[in-house]
Amino acid sequence: MLILPAEHPLDWKKPPLVTLLLILLNVLVYFGYQGGDRQRLEQAVHLYLDGGLLERERQMFLEQFTSRRNLDLDQRQALASLPRQQLTALLLTDLQFEQHLHRKPAYQADTAWQQARQRAEAARDRISIYRFGFIPAQFNLPGLFAAMFLHGDFVHLASNMLFLFLFGFALEIALGRWRYLALYLLGGVAAHLLWWALDPAKPEVRVPRPARSVPQAPCAAAQSAGQQDTPSSHYSIHQKTP
Repeated sequence: MLILPAEHPLDWKKPPLVTLLLILLNVLVYFGYQGGDRQRLEQAVHLYLDGGLLERERQMFLEQFTSRRNLDLDQRQALASLPRQQLTALLLTDLQFEQHLHRKPAYQADTAWQQARQRAEAARDRISIYRFGFIPAQFNLPGLFAAMFLHGDFVHLASNMLFLFLFGFALEIALGRWRYLALYLLGGVAAHLLWWALDPAKPEVRVPRPARSVPQAPCAAAQSAGQQDTPSSHYSIHQKTP
C-alpha cells in the first residue's frame, strides 16, 4: 500500500522548484550522458580484443572469478563458454580482477601488456558508472555527489523520479527549499561515506540499485544459477549459493 503525504497538498502556484529541478537533473544525466554507455562499452571491448588481451588474461580471470564466486563445475563451464565479447565485457568491468591483475609481477614487468590494457581501461572509464560512480578503493569527492544522480535503466529512473516527486514536494514544503536540498545531498553523501567506512578497499562501483548501466547480453547457459552482484554489468554469471 502506498501512503501519500496529504498534510502539505501540492500548490502549483508555489511549485516545488527544488524537487522539479532535481528530477530534471536526473533525467538530463540519464539521457544526456548515460544513454551513450552502450557505445562506450563496445569501444572498450573492441580495444581490449584488438590488443590481444583476452588470450593473455582469460584463464587467469576464469580461475580468479571462479574462486572468488565459489562457482561449481557447471557454472564455471557456463562462464568459460560465454562468447568472446560477452566474456570480455564481464572481465573488463570486473574491478576486483583488475586490481588482482595489476599486482601480478608478470603484468608489472610487461610494458606492452600494460599499455594495451590502459587503453581499454581508459575507454571503459568513460562509462557513466566508472566516470561518475563512487568506488571506495578509489575514493574521490566528485563520486560522492555524482553517483546519486546515476540510474541503471529507464524503469529505475522513472520509479525513482515518481517517488521523488510524490514525497519530495511535501518535504520541500515542510523543510524549506534549502534545508530540503541539503538533506537530499547530505543523505546521498552519507550513504557513500558509510559504505566506504565499512569497506574502504572495495574495488566496486557505488551507484543506486538496480545499477545496470552497461548493455544487457543474456546468456542462457549462464542464467541457471544466481546473478553476479557487480553493479557494472548486465552479464548474468551466477554465483553458487549454499
